[in-house]
Order: sequence, then structure tokens, then C-alpha cells
Amino acid sequence: MKLHLILLSIILLPLSLNAETLNCLFDDYSQSSYPIKMAKSWVPENQKITIEDDKVKLWKFSAPLKKSGIKYRWDVDVSNEKTEVVLKYTYFTSNNKIAVDVDFKRYRDISPVWGTCTRN
Repeated sequence: MKLHLILLSIILLPLSLNAETLNCLFDDYSQSSYPIKMAKSWVPENQKITIEDDKVKLWKFSAPLKKSGIKYRWDVDVSNEKTEVVLKYTYFTSNNKIAVDVDFKRYRDISPVWGTCTRN
């Protein structure tokens, strides 16, 4: 039994080493071009973002991760039957700043909302 647990730990260890969590606080809605209450309904202040094997997980959604130098980019499609919406994230690894644009297909977009993340 002990041997099985050790083997299982060795097998699962690399999987957990590839995962990274960003705990982000969005606090600059000044450029959003929408009332703050509405902008926060699309971009909540606190977000926990998981990055694993070049895939980003946010809430119940996932998206491919694009890495380019000090930038990580990903687009999360949160569309539903009422509206088409894509959240477009850019994370800067050099200073842990993050920005998100909300791309509405039928309405005026929400310009960047900025925040800061801590990496785990």
C-alpha cells in the first residue's frame, strides 16, 4: 500500500509542478468607458486564474495561453444565448500587472481594466 502511494505521488508530482495560480486584484476601472458598477459585473475585482500546460482556467471556462516574451495573452469566450462576449487578458510577467478588455459583439467594448497579480 505504501509503495502504491509513493508511486502515485511520483507520477502526479510533475503535473502539479506545471500549474501556476494568479490571484489578481483589478482596481483600476478608470479607462473602462462604462460606469464602474457595470464594468465590475464583467470584470470582478478578485479573480483566481490557473495556468496549467499552456491552458488558462478561469471560473468554468478555459482558453489557450499564448506566451510572448514577458507577456501572457489569452481570450476567454463567455458568450451565452443573449450576448457574445470575449474577455481579452494580457498579463505582464515582469511586473505582475494584468489588463482585461471586454469585447462585446453588439455593444461598445469595455476598455482595459487594470490590476495586479500575485503568483503561486
